[in-house]
Amino acid sequence: VVSTQSTGSFNTFNTYYITNNLRCSEMSILIAPDFQHILRVLNTNIDGKEKIMYALTAIKGVGRRYSNIVLKKADIDQTKRAGEITDSELERIMEIMQNHVTTRSQIIS
Repeated sequence: VVSTQSTGSFNTFNTYYITNNLRCSEMSILIAPDFQHILRVLNTNIDGKEKIMYALTAIKGVGRRYSNIVLKKADIDQTKRAGEITDSELERIMEIMQNHVTTRSQIIS
């Protein structure tokens, strides 16, 4: 008998022993070797298991709309998990967020 437990967006499968010490097959999630479970962006810890668009909202002052715009400007796939982001992509995100334009008059000039 195999039971499924849901933890957020990941499912884990536990193996239970049957009589006579027979064991069911075990399934697990494959995680890339370079997966980061916690990212540090602009003095904020970001959960690597969340999708990048929603993970960026952990930063104070960043909402879904702003994180969506930043990811589009950085040409990063929004369906990626935050832990799958490469260092170069993370640098692009941080550069865009640090050098953002706040008012329309700054855009024109």
